[in-house]
Amino acid sequence: MNEELLAYEVLRIINSKPLFWEDHYLRMNKTVFNICGQNVDQNLFKIALKQKIQSEHLVNGNLKIVLNIFNKQPDENFEVFVIPHRYPTEEEYRFGVKTLCFNYERENPENKIWKQDIREVVDSLIKEKNVYEVLYLDRNNCFTEGSRSNLFFINDHKLYSAPENKILHGVTRKYIIKIAYTTGIEVIHEDIPLSEISKFDSAFISGTSPKILPLSFINDIEFNVENATLRKLMEDFELFIESYLKNLVF
Repeated sequence: MNEELLAYEVLRIINSKPLFWEDHYLRMNKTVFNICGQNVDQNLFKIALKQKIQSEHLVNGNLKIVLNIFNKQPDENFEVFVIPHRYPTEEEYRFGVKTLCFNYERENPENKIWKQDIREVVDSLIKEKNVYEVLYLDRNNCFTEGSRSNLFFINDHKLYSAPENKILHGVTRKYIIKIAYTTGIEVIHEDIPLSEISKFDSAFISGTSPKILPLSFINDIEFNVENATLRKLMEDFELFIESYLKNLVF
């Protein structure tokens, strides 16, 4: 029997508008093309989102859009679900959140494919250890990304992130890097071993739900949540979102 293969995207809906929907379409299209050599119809993707937003009268929340690549043949029958979300509280944005390391390497990290088994393991660990997110380490104990997020470190007005071939290119991450470049923040892509993270002043995760969220701890290593570069990025990203939504016709 052929195994179900699900390409998916999770989008944040703000004031009934899907944030960065074009980028989510492009990423799903890349996943499908990498696996099948076929493209996803952008208009059908958009219609599926729009119909769900309207039918659910959704103002704010998260949507998951799924495409089953059965036998490597996408049928373009999109399934769209309103899914539970947990946005950080004001307190978490102010004081940061705790995270935990976990050794796991995703196969073909550039493809966004649903993996139920690892999701269940990670969710159980998050609940058991009472942390916000789990951060993946590769076989060399170097950081890659979070289970639902990308990971950045900060030192001396520079951003550090894992090599791009080792991670999923998050949509939020893309715009953080764009903002960094336009505001004069250098972005460095390199392996970051667990044994060396104490040299960084600050760390944060990025993603659809958390946006930019400071980390107070990775395991037992504490980080500065008041770093000026971090706080400026958070402000600039919120302004970028406001501008995008204001100009979005959907």
